[in-house]
Amino acid sequence: MTLKLRDFFAFVLLLVFPVSAHAGGSISFEQVRTEIAAKSPKLIETASATFTINGTGGALRLGPHSAQAKIEGESVIGKRVPPYSFLCKAKTQSGDYDLVITFDQIDSGWSFTVRERRPSD
Repeated sequence: MTLKLRDFFAFVLLLVFPVSAHAGGSISFEQVRTEIAAKSPKLIETASATFTINGTGGALRLGPHSAQAKIEGESVIGKRVPPYSFLCKAKTQSGDYDLVITFDQIDSGWSFTVRERRPSD
């Protein structure tokens, strides 16, 4: 049995980038701000007053095999869901974004965490 070069690369890609129910997707901070402000206005005000937050961040994007898509149907495929992560920096700081702020929805409501940016971010 001979393996064609094209088939070999397809196999390697599947190993390196497995098919999953969630994929990455970009989301704007304005979308996130609007979503969070509806339920937790003080939280989003505090984050916005403390940090300069990049206008575009990352989120999970629902794929066709995700549990939520199976429950809610085709209309949610491609929807961005928390956690939402954005590069940010302290308001008092100049220069590059050196932090990452992540907004997540938990049982008790919205929360955010801030960590130092890694080279891979």
